[in-house]
Amino acid sequence: MATAPRVSVCIPSYNYARYLPDAVGSVLAQTFTDYELIIVDNRSTDNTEEVVAGFVRSGVPLRFHRNDRNLGQAGNFNRCIELARGQYIQILCADDTLEPTCLAKLAAALDGHPSASLAGAARFIVDERLSPLKILAYSNRFAEERGHDVILRCLLKGNLIGEPSSVMFRKDRASRGFTDCYRQIIDLEMWFHLLEQGDFVFLPEPLSKFRQHGGQQTWENLKDPAFFDDMWRIFNEYIDRDYIRMSRTRKESLKIVRRGGMTLLRNSHLLRYAFSVMRSKVTARSHHV
Repeated sequence: MATAPRVSVCIPSYNYARYLPDAVGSVLAQTFTDYELIIVDNRSTDNTEEVVAGFVRSGVPLRFHRNDRNLGQAGNFNRCIELARGQYIQILCADDTLEPTCLAKLAAALDGHPSASLAGAARFIVDERLSPLKILAYSNRFAEERGHDVILRCLLKGNLIGEPSSVMFRKDRASRGFTDCYRQIIDLEMWFHLLEQGDFVFLPEPLSKFRQHGGQQTWENLKDPAFFDDMWRIFNEYIDRDYIRMSRTRKESLKIVRRGGMTLLRNSHLLRYAFSVMRSKVTARSHHV
C-alpha cells in the first residue's frame, strides 16, 4: 500500500471547469511535494470531465471523483474529507489558487504547533484575471491563539479566519464534517467545530488568492436574508458555551443587541445591500495592494 501523503489538496467543484486550470496549476507549482491532489465534481453540467481528462493525459497526478448526485456544498466538502488520505487537509475552491509556498508553510505551522487544529494565512482578494485588489488577514502579525478565544472574536466580528482556500486543518479533527444546518456560513461553523478541539495558528503572509467574479455567491450571500438568519443562529448557539468567558448578564445583553440588528438587516433590502457593500470593502484587517 502506498504511503499516505502529509497533505490532501481537495478541489471541490461545480460548473467551474473554466477555473480548474488555474487552481490545478497553482497546486503543481507548490514547493511542498508530499501531497495528493483530489478533484471532487458535484455533478457539473459543463465540461469539467473533459478538462480533468486533459490533466490526466498530460501526466498530472490526481484522483478524480464525480458524485452520483449533487450533494450540495457541504456534502461535496465532506466527500473531499472522506476521500482524503493525508494527515492535513487543504480545501482549494475551484475558482481560487494557492501561492507556491502555501502548503509548505501551513503544514509547517501545524507541525510546529501540535495543539493547533486549524492553520490559516492572509489571502489576496483578486479579480477575474487574478490581479490582486487587496489583502485580507486575521491579524497583521503571526498569532497562536486559543481556539475558544478565536471563536469569541469571530462571534463578535464575523468570519475573520477566512474562506476554505485560506486554511489547512487536521483530518482527525474533521471527521464530523461540514454541517448542512447552515445555508450561508458552513465554513465558519466548521472552523468553530475545529477550534473547539484545538488552537488557531495564523501566518500574516498571503498564501492564497480568493477570486471575485460574477458567478460567485460570497458577496451576493450578504444580500440574502438567510445570511442574517445564519449569523444570528451561530451567535445564539455558541455564545452560551461554557468556554466563552463573559458574564451571563453580558451574554444576554449581546444576544438582545445582535438579535435586533440581524432582524433589522434581514427585513430591509436597502440595509442588506449597504451591509454587503461595506463588508466587500472591509473584512477582517484589509489593505489595498
